[in-house]
Amino acid sequence: MTFAIALVASPSARAETFAERNRALKLAGEALDLFKAGDHASALAKFSEADSVVPAPTLKVRIAKCLDALGRMQEGAARYREVIALELKPWSPRVHREARDQAVEELARLLERTPKLTVVLSGSAEARAEVRIDGKLLEGPVGQATPFDPGLHVIAVKSGDRVVERSVTLERGRAERVTIDLPPPRVDAKPAGTSGEPNGTRRVLGFTLVGVGGAGLVVGLVGTGLLFGDRSELDRLCPDGVCYRDDPTAVDVATRYNGERYVSGVGLIAGGVVGAAGAAMLLVDALGRGADGPATSALVPVLAPGYFGISGRF
Repeated sequence: MTFAIALVASPSARAETFAERNRALKLAGEALDLFKAGDHASALAKFSEADSVVPAPTLKVRIAKCLDALGRMQEGAARYREVIALELKPWSPRVHREARDQAVEELARLLERTPKLTVVLSGSAEARAEVRIDGKLLEGPVGQATPFDPGLHVIAVKSGDRVVERSVTLERGRAERVTIDLPPPRVDAKPAGTSGEPNGTRRVLGFTLVGVGGAGLVVGLVGTGLLFGDRSELDRLCPDGVCYRDDPTAVDVATRYNGERYVSGVGLIAGGVVGAAGAAMLLVDALGRGADGPATSALVPVLAPGYFGISGRF
């Protein structure tokens, strides 16, 4: 029996006991039966256990065959390479040399049947993209055929804060090419060092100033209306333009008239200045946002009986 010769003359660094050799032989025989029956997972477990008891190149070749049958072709290739790399002594048994020769032939056949996957990227963000397959960073350059086990694989390409995913099913002996179009990088319209909507603070301040200016204008207009009424009363009470102190009614009207004149003047001037400043801010903001899209902003002065202000659409 091949296993008997291989295990008795194993080149391990220690001397196996008779019981260990018998146990390894028993496990190897059971594993071979399971492999022939198509139960490759159970055969792999027993071959691996036998190899842990008495390491042997013949067992490692069988382990590689089980891994290949289970679709774990990359692990199988690693096992074949392990056998090929074994240093054999001049007195090593013939079955060990045959196992190494078999590993060379089986590895060549396995590599020929191993699926190959080529990922190709297109788009302006290609140079900065990160490619992962099944969660692991792609080994080697993008665009180069890379061997993978057969089955379903998930390709994830990350460019900036965007991730594009594709799925591909690989089959033995076939090569697949997947082209992924990367979207252009996002253009951040926000100025550096700011947060929230661009120029949002300026827009809020502009509306606030327009509101304050409008209120000032209303106060000024109301004061002006009262001013005209009291002016007519003063012309009646003080026909020569002089109000005498012995006429309390004329003095009260004159005092009220001077106060209304002050309030109306301040309200109209301050309201106009503040409102104009707010309107200018809104206009600058509207023009700035209009550069990135259709112009949807407008400022329109409104004059109506008892009201003066600015109407805006943003």
